[in-house]
Amino acid sequence: MNAYGLSASHVNEVMKTQFELVKKGVLKYSDITSGMSKVYAAAKNIGVSYTQLYEMVGFLSKMGLSVDRSTTALNTLFTKM
Repeated sequence: MNAYGLSASHVNEVMKTQFELVKKGVLKYSDITSGMSKVYAAAKNIGVSYTQLYEMVGFLSKMGLSVDRSTTALNTLFTKM
């Protein structure tokens, strides 16, 4: 979450958002830790919050895309905006 410049005081908030996606069965926690890092900076640069980003990836995953493909596609989209 360094890409978002969040302090340690935001850890619980971030973890809660991640846990909700895992709880919904949309993502596995390992997906979040391994796949999301490649898109954080591009998302932040265009004003997408981490919660919005998690929801986007969750939606795409629910539609059948892997986290790797979702984050790659979103990173490409965000960098071209």
